[in-house]
Amino acid sequence: MPSLPNVPQVLRHDMEFHVGTDLTNACRFFMSYSGQAPSSATLSTYTNALAAVMGTQFAPLMIAANTFNALVVTDLTSPSAATASHAVGTAGTRAGGELSAGTCALLNWSINRRYRGGKPRMYLPFGSATDLTNPQTWTGAFTSAVHAAITAVTNSAVANPPAGSSITNVVSVSYYSGFASYQNPVTKRWHNVNTPRTTPLQDVVTGSSVNAIPASQRRRLRSG
Repeated sequence: MPSLPNVPQVLRHDMEFHVGTDLTNACRFFMSYSGQAPSSATLSTYTNALAAVMGTQFAPLMIAANTFNALVVTDLTSPSAATASHAVGTAGTRAGGELSAGTCALLNWSINRRYRGGKPRMYLPFGSATDLTNPQTWTGAFTSAVHAAITAVTNSAVANPPAGSSITNVVSVSYYSGFASYQNPVTKRWHNVNTPRTTPLQDVVTGSSVNAIPASQRRRLRSG
């Protein structure tokens, strides 16, 4: 499979979590920057500081069975651009009974472009049984706390960019536009293949909200 095209002056933030016995969970978001491209050293300093903020913000939202394990930040400008990682290992401290491993708090990002399909979002392994008003709804206090935590993280990134750079916006990155249908010559079954963009499309995030309805990531039900 060919490599994805470059996305100039965008940092990808990959947050790695342990959810119960599943050790392979991740969420990501993107932020654009201006100015000097980060070096390995300046990106490492930025990553370490932001990971510490994430640990502080995330721990009160996760039960003890879940851990914020690491942050990896990658400059998508080119294959040789800087990347940095920081191991955290911060376990959750939230009180309350466990939920299914697939239950997530869903953060939606708002952008101005309208299109068919999914919107930018993150599925965060936060919450406990006491954060539900009923099986279908989070409490308002919980969704507000999740939104405040993510806002604190992105604000910290803007306030403490890599030296020589300025973090400008949270953005979404679209690598594909539409799809083409192909028939397997042996099985005769049809399948859709996404059509890659020549140049990835960036959309500035204009707002965010936490869905009051618990979301689900079924892959998180598996064990590590």
